[in-house]
Amino acid sequence: MNRYRFQNHFYLEIDEFLNTTIGICSESEILDIVFLDLPEPHYRYSIDEEFIQIESISDFWNVKAPITCIVKETNKKLLKDLSLFNNEEDIWLISIDMVDKYELDVLEMDEDYSN
Repeated sequence: MNRYRFQNHFYLEIDEFLNTTIGICSESEILDIVFLDLPEPHYRYSIDEEFIQIESISDFWNVKAPITCIVKETNKKLLKDLSLFNNEEDIWLISIDMVDKYELDVLEMDEDYSN
């Protein structure tokens, strides 16, 4: 499994079958979430296009697409229960299909991650 970090708090993870997820790293201090807006499945986003919004009691994040992608699935459990942000280590937000795998070359590999 390959894992990349972006925008300090977020990861992009790719398994051996090229299943790709985007989520929040366990080390991030994103807690006490009061608002979450995830993209709808089947929408295409270009690299650096804002596609996820997260708001906590003390901060707000506009998450930009780390690569050009098409959203496959969103974590509906999070949308129903924002307290899950405080209960899990890594939290997946969406799964995506990569459009151009060569865009991964500009992302930082997460050297601290071990699967």
